[in-house]
Amino acid sequence: MRVSITNYLPVAIERFAEMLAASKRIDAFMRLTKIQEQITTDEQNETIGIGISMNNASFSWSETTCLNNLTINSEPGTLVGIVGPVGAGKSSLLSAILGEMTLVDGTSRVRGSFAYAVQSPWIFADTIRANILLGKPFDEQRYAS
Repeated sequence: MRVSITNYLPVAIERFAEMLAASKRIDAFMRLTKIQEQITTDEQNETIGIGISMNNASFSWSETTCLNNLTINSEPGTLVGIVGPVGAGKSSLLSAILGEMTLVDGTSRVRGSFAYAVQSPWIFADTIRANILLGKPFDEQRYAS
């Protein structure tokens, strides 16, 4: 069976368009002016015993302020859970702590390091049972109720 190059032409055009879009995004990113770090880091923080500290801090992604007047104090080694309904600002709060949002007002200090688990749901194209077991053998006693 002979395969013609015209079979691959639509795919090549699609990939070329994706490459152009990606290169435009990379170019736009590289042309951005570097913003000055607004969050006080470990070396600059005189407050001993504070892991994350915000005092009347307000953050924004653009012109509109998304998070207003936050006051948070968390000691190092503390496990903190952030819960709330969709659109409440949980991801924005974590982005603010990471320094990915612009600090508009107040102070924000991060001492040391921290970790967080993102809210990324995923499911395999398989049975519910296979998604729960994740490749492990089924233990009937464990799942009996």
